[in-house]
Amino acid sequence: MVKSITRIQLENFTSFAKLDVEFSPGINVLIGANGTGKTHLLKILYSACAVTTGEDQSKGFAQKIRNVFTPYEGRIGRLARRMSGSVSTRITVHRMGGENLSAKFPNHANRPEEMKGCVETGWSKAALASAYFHVEARLAHAAGFLPTS
Repeated sequence: MVKSITRIQLENFTSFAKLDVEFSPGINVLIGANGTGKTHLLKILYSACAVTTGEDQSKGFAQKIRNVFTPYEGRIGRLARRMSGSVSTRITVHRMGGENLSAKFPNHANRPEEMKGCVETGWSKAALASAYFHVEARLAHAAGFLPTS
């Protein structure tokens, strides 16, 4: 049985004060204005999938997030939403079967090891295949697709 991500919850993460999204089975399309967090949402989902298979499985979720987002000086706390005034960020990703991946870190965290509560309840038992690519970058090279202003 193929397992898929069913829900994501973010609190004080990058551009999101609070986000709680349930995904439909099959294809989900993200639409929004520039700077609203579409790419950040995809990067979190990719990170959650990547730690279930291949060489990233041994890195863990915190390390993968740092590598994917590449915050200034590698400081994981730079991913906290600055405007919230809150001192912590929470990430929870759910998938079929009740398995979830969750993490919490303070906005002053410097290293991935400071990500507290990194709970991978059954998460790494079944691989989640994923591919991440930024659509704009790919469409810019396709014949007939022109950038708009």
